[in-house]
Amino acid sequence: MLDEVRGKLIVSCQALEDEPLFGAEIMRRMALAAKEGGAAAIRAQSAADIREIKRTTGLPIIGLVKRNYEDSDIYITPTAREIDELLDAPCEMIALDMTARKRPQGEDAARLVARVHEAGRLVLADISTFDEGVAAEKFGADALRFALVYLTTDSQDVRLSLDFECPYCGAVIEQTKKNRTQHVVECQKCKKSFSTQWADTPEEKALPLGPVVGERFEVARNFCNKLWNASRFVMINLEGFQPRPIDVNELYVEDRWILSRLTSVSKRVTESLEQYKFSDAARALYDFAWDEFCSFYVEISKARLFDPERRGLVQNVLINVLDALLRLLHPITPFVTEEVWRRLADFAPVRGMKELCAATESIAVAPWPTVEETWIDPNIEAQFAQFQEALRCVRDARARQNVPPRTDVNFAIKCSAEIAELLRPMSEYFKSMACSIATEFGPNVVPRTQQPLRWKSTSTSPT
Repeated sequence: MLDEVRGKLIVSCQALEDEPLFGAEIMRRMALAAKEGGAAAIRAQSAADIREIKRTTGLPIIGLVKRNYEDSDIYITPTAREIDELLDAPCEMIALDMTARKRPQGEDAARLVARVHEAGRLVLADISTFDEGVAAEKFGADALRFALVYLTTDSQDVRLSLDFECPYCGAVIEQTKKNRTQHVVECQKCKKSFSTQWADTPEEKALPLGPVVGERFEVARNFCNKLWNASRFVMINLEGFQPRPIDVNELYVEDRWILSRLTSVSKRVTESLEQYKFSDAARALYDFAWDEFCSFYVEISKARLFDPERRGLVQNVLINVLDALLRLLHPITPFVTEEVWRRLADFAPVRGMKELCAATESIAVAPWPTVEETWIDPNIEAQFAQFQEALRCVRDARARQNVPPRTDVNFAIKCSAEIAELLRPMSEYFKSMACSIATEFGPNVVPRTQQPLRWKSTSTSPT
């Protein structure tokens, strides 16, 4: 089996009893669709699902049984009982939770692995740390699936840390095994009852709904808000926008940097999606959108947007980077990208980096961004990486010294001559992004280690 699936796609087709897609017939159809899409194996939950999937697809199956026990948090094939159920099903491999957590009923992981091997089956160890991987290998696991428990992005086997939020007082009520599927929950703070997604009767549904909240949801929401606000900033600063192809000879250093980073990220995202590495694509887009486009390029472009002579070029760069970013993000955040895309058409119905063309009515039918290798400039990216690190150090120093936000500060950086050459052209950006004035770069800078940072107000010369 390992030779059959090595380097190929394994698709998880699972649904629990309290989930809408539960049922062997639905899982059978999902697995068949996965096979037609190129899956080499299926990961399935429960003996009933496994039998139907094997009968329909004939593919190798990684089997597991999810079951909760009061004395343990482990729920993926936790005991010998679940293993025996799977040994009666036609699965070539059995997935076991091999994390270091206590197993239910005092079960021993090594004994469970031996039980599977004695029946002539393979073991897939679900782990969360390197040490657990070493332990699983010691027990004889044939394949290790490295996935952070509660935080995996490539499998359905995710335990989200979720809670209820009281619709009356906003208090957060921890979800437990007892209340997770209750139809009505009482707030521990205000003592009022609210309904959950499991509400069934008219009386239950009449109560205010308590939304489910969680840290991972908050991260996603904050990211979408960041993207929305940056998009809104771009659109409200398109007064007098005239679309034109981008001429590389006119670009400022920050323009060449953002276009280089966009091209590099587009290439990485495309390759990740082609290789089914969805989490890699998501992380690359998250980092680029948040750290480089929204928090950096948008900020650095503000001075030029307020300069009528320089506004046209930066408007075109902003609109085209945002256009490409929306298309790259659309498979991951389809609703917000579609909404921004349609609004963008009101301000820039025609746009393009090399050739101007009308934007499609919907982003869903827009072509995937093409990778223009000529935009990639490793030297510019290295220069900006040094600048970003230096900017972070300057901001940290201001924060440690409690320098007021609008107060200018002089600073010098002791660094190699090579890094000094990279930083000197960026001097003006320290002023606009950190209210700080670079006085000197290079190996001959003498640190003022014995003197605290001092400053004067912006009405006089800073020292």
